[in-house]
Amino acid sequence: SADPLLLNRGPDNSFIKTRIASIEIGDEILGEDSWVLVTNKFNKGLKKLLGFTLSNGSTLKCTPDHKLLVVPKMHPNTGALECLASDINVGADLLTGNRLLLDLPIKNRPELLIYNTHTPGVMARVVEKCDLYYDYTIDISTSTGRFYLPENNIISHNCDDATVLVA
Repeated sequence: SADPLLLNRGPDNSFIKTRIASIEIGDEILGEDSWVLVTNKFNKGLKKLLGFTLSNGSTLKCTPDHKLLVVPKMHPNTGALECLASDINVGADLLTGNRLLLDLPIKNRPELLIYNTHTPGVMARVVEKCDLYYDYTIDISTSTGRFYLPENNIISHNCDDATVLVA
């Protein structure tokens, strides 16, 4: 099964790379632009996955009912809209970046620099979408409803009925 990477808060606000399977309720992880509290963790069992190849070279895997943050093409300055993964098509722009990556110390910095090659708040374009396979999934909830996926350099919305995986 896939096990997405999250950035857990370490001593003196440093980042500790932690897989979602090792995250505990009460941990602080990197959110949209601040540390957020993990409020729940769910083993969701076997679920169908969609795959998105992004313009930044990464692949995002998630359930069809997972909400992603899409930047509208007609009005990009209005902010990102939450859309179901099943409704997102090739050409959609997903919100990326995190301002905290510019300001906080990062443990194992050489491996994380790749996640900060895009300007915070810009987009990763969906270049391919496909149905994948079924896989075992884990989900978390956070205090703000959003968290950062460094392997894709995108901000994700969390909810109790959706699951995200990263390859």
